[in-house]
Amino acid sequence: MAELILEDSKDMDEGDAPIVYEYVCIPENEILEAEILDIEIRESNFWLDPDDESLGKQKEVSFKFKITENGPYSGSWVWGSTSTLFSTHPNCKLRLWTEEILGVDEGLPVDFSLNTEDLVGQNVRVIIANYWSPKNERNQHKVSDLQRIPSGHTPDSDAF
Repeated sequence: MAELILEDSKDMDEGDAPIVYEYVCIPENEILEAEILDIEIRESNFWLDPDDESLGKQKEVSFKFKITENGPYSGSWVWGSTSTLFSTHPNCKLRLWTEEILGVDEGLPVDFSLNTEDLVGQNVRVIIANYWSPKNERNQHKVSDLQRIPSGHTPDSDAF
């Protein structure tokens, strides 16, 4: 456990001030190459039953990506999430994302066992969506979908 002491900001030297980064919202529908940095199952912002919060919140699979494509967003982190449901349903986002990440064309077999650690470090293309954040009072971005990177593709091979 760490012990932190709250300091009065007026007593801080200019060099001690926290670094404030300007948030740059990546435009809607931008498609960027990225690496999967982390995947975790966590509580979402949504209640299982909005009328009975005692039941707790829904779980989600949260993906953290780092933009690897050269350009103004290189090095930026972006997040996307799916339900924890992993099924053969045609709209199952976790299965669809897993198939794109792994480059599976024929669909995953029933009873396929997914270890999310196997996806960390993989490279994909992320498709960006924008949404309004009332908490931050600004547009923000998130990953809405994934595309596999074509085999034989190398960074900057699309650039001329």
